[in-house]
Amino acid sequence: FTQYSTGALSYNWNFDDGNFSSIYSPTHTYTNPGNYIVSLAINDGCSYDTAFQSITVHPVPTALFTTLNDTLCGVQTFSFINQSLGIYSSYWDFGDGNSSTLTDPVHSYSSPGIYNVTLTITELVNGCENSYTDQVVSLIVPVASISSSPAYGCMPLFVDFINNSTNAQYYSWNFGDGNTSNNSNPVNTYLNAGNYYITLIAQNTNGCNDTASMNIDVYPIPVADFSMAYNDSCVLPASVSFTNNSTGAINYNWVFGDGGTAVSTGPVHYYQIDGQYSVQLTAENSYGCVDSINDIVIIDPIPIISFTTSPLFGCVPLVVDFTNTSQNGNFYNWDFGDGNVSTLPNVSNSYTDPGYYLATLTGEDLNGCSASSSVIITVYPEPVADFTYVNSDPCYPPVSVDFTNTSTGATNYSWDLDLGPLVSLTHPSIVYSLAGNYNIELIATSAYGCVDTAQTSIGVYDTPIASFFLPNDTICLRDSVFLTSQSSYADSLVWDFGNGDQAYGNDTSYYYENPGSYPITLYAYNTIGGCSDALTLNSNFVVLPSPIADFYFEDTYGENPYSGRLEFFNQSMFADSYFWDYEGWGSSTVENPIYYYQYPVEGTYTYTLYAYNDNGCLDSMIQELTVTFDKGLFIPNAMYPSHSVFKVANFMPQGIGLKEFHIMIFDTYGNFIWESNELDDEEGIPLGFWDGTLKGVPLKEDVYVWKVTKAVFKDNSFWKGKEYPEENKTTYTGTITLIR
Repeated sequence: FTQYSTGALSYNWNFDDGNFSSIYSPTHTYTNPGNYIVSLAINDGCSYDTAFQSITVHPVPTALFTTLNDTLCGVQTFSFINQSLGIYSSYWDFGDGNSSTLTDPVHSYSSPGIYNVTLTITELVNGCENSYTDQVVSLIVPVASISSSPAYGCMPLFVDFINNSTNAQYYSWNFGDGNTSNNSNPVNTYLNAGNYYITLIAQNTNGCNDTASMNIDVYPIPVADFSMAYNDSCVLPASVSFTNNSTGAINYNWVFGDGGTAVSTGPVHYYQIDGQYSVQLTAENSYGCVDSINDIVIIDPIPIISFTTSPLFGCVPLVVDFTNTSQNGNFYNWDFGDGNVSTLPNVSNSYTDPGYYLATLTGEDLNGCSASSSVIITVYPEPVADFTYVNSDPCYPPVSVDFTNTSTGATNYSWDLDLGPLVSLTHPSIVYSLAGNYNIELIATSAYGCVDTAQTSIGVYDTPIASFFLPNDTICLRDSVFLTSQSSYADSLVWDFGNGDQAYGNDTSYYYENPGSYPITLYAYNTIGGCSDALTLNSNFVVLPSPIADFYFEDTYGENPYSGRLEFFNQSMFADSYFWDYEGWGSSTVENPIYYYQYPVEGTYTYTLYAYNDNGCLDSMIQELTVTFDKGLFIPNAMYPSHSVFKVANFMPQGIGLKEFHIMIFDTYGNFIWESNELDDEEGIPLGFWDGTLKGVPLKEDVYVWKVTKAVFKDNSFWKGKEYPEENKTTYTGTITLIR
């Protein structure tokens, strides 16, 4: 508003839309259409004046548009739809320097980007304008591009796919064989022959995509196969025939493993030496695809038969060691030429007859190939050494011996007469002055150097001298006589005791069962030479009669432990006097003594009776007495007065060996009921018992308490109390249950 008023000091504008101003020349914006009466009031402090003016505000046209798609991939055409209201003219600014005045234009962008599109409309009556701006997006489109390495080949074909796409982040491959991948640069293996159509869909993060495709040719491969046959495995070079069983191939290459090759379909190959060879057949088809197969040819070595012998010749019996030095054999058979055979690799054969023998070794391998080798064994005859001799009595040296040589087939002789140097006489004689065993050997040698030996032994013996030592010439019956030989030159001794009994050995002992007078003779023998001697005592050996000791005793227990009275009853025979030994606790010479014993501890004690006769001969007898002391105390814990058994019906302590004893019974309140100290003096057995009454009145069924105030055994030991193993304790008190 431009003001032309004068003389005013203040200004009041009313814009008729609820807004006011005191500015001299204000500016005001009307936000709604309509007719407004604007007033200006001025004041100079004394008076005021007012001016009015009408303002018409026309409505603004509504500009609005939309697109079929506000985002498109790549260079595409956007269609704009004008949704403005009213009568107007349109002006479009597409944001890329291009424009249009069409109501609903279409527009294509030459490059991807984000564009601000503005529609300006002008109201045709009043000329009012309005505009509306929106964005459209032309997105970057990926470019799919692929290649492969290789693009064709033989199955199985391993293909590396190379992704040359741009502006893409996601990939989807279809390899045409059912396999897919999302990798950028995948690898696929084509297992079957054929032509495969490969596609790649490349997509970016905006969702725009592109597709590329190609073809892969996979060629079939041939199948290599062959079989082989060994023509003759027992000779070298060995031939092998190969039969080609391959399919789908036109060219073949054979490698036989020994340096040899072939390109024929079914070759025959000769192997010069044995061994194991790897044979390979490579088959190729028209596409250049190949397949190969390997197999093993085994050329077994043929047997090479050889052996050594030790020795090749010698005297019968000749033992020859045959050592097999053959190669490549698995089975062997020996023929020694004397009827003996063997299948062992190394063996010995004994030739028992002279002659010439062809020994042959035949070897065979697992394929049935065989070979043999032979040698001649020469066996010379052996002489037979033998002789006889005549000698004087060998029990009386010096002994003369005459030898007669009866050998056959020999030309030389050598005698060993066991007296030093060898003797080469044919029939020697010799004298042996000293006793001994002489080993005689005759060695007979043939013209071939073969020997035989004859041996014997000649004994020259000293005559035995019988002698022995007798300690005394008189003994008592049942005593032993000890005899010690002092004989010489004897190897066997026989003792004759004069009563029909004999014994053998250098030293012996013997006892006679009956008194009497007996001649004793010793026979001394040299059993090898058959020489002997004998010696008999000048006077007979005397055996005096002896008594027979025998007794028994009766034992009566004493009042104290380990004490008693023994009464001995002597039943000895042929005795004149006696001696009793009580094992260090006393002795007696009475025929039937009485002995009172008091031992400190229990144990087994011996008593010996010695019986003597007037010849000084004696006999003895020992008997034993086992001394023990029984002691113990048991207190029952229940009673049943109506029972038929006395010990069950009454409370009766059981014991033995007691010297002092006192027991009391109370009720559970501590009231005294019964007591006893009665004992059997001899055996120390408690005699008292309680019948379950108090002053003759039966007590009720209940639990009562017993207490042992004293329990001393006859050996002065004290009762240790009633044992309770489960509680690991002993006590002098306990309970008794009275059952009614």
